[in-house]
Amino acid sequence: MYYDPDGRDRHISTNGKTKRIEATFYVDNGKYNGVSTFDSFSSAVKELNQTTGLSYQENGRTYNVVFNLEVKRSYNPKKTLMIKSELIMLR
Repeated sequence: MYYDPDGRDRHISTNGKTKRIEATFYVDNGKYNGVSTFDSFSSAVKELNQTTGLSYQENGRTYNVVFNLEVKRSYNPKKTLMIKSELIMLR
């Protein structure tokens, strides 16, 4: 699994009183303690996406927070992210 250390692979948008956090996680097909890292990560992301009742305050305003996260398989997560970052920089 590759962790995006600087958080560039996420997007936060505001629509009215809602802050939406979107991100894609690239996970390999490995196992940790006999459990598929992809399945484990997918389960955690699904739980976050279904979370309700979170709020965030900014400049005296309160926003509802929702997650739109996804997990994708990659045989080389670090390389996938590097290629994606280079394509973003070209825009």
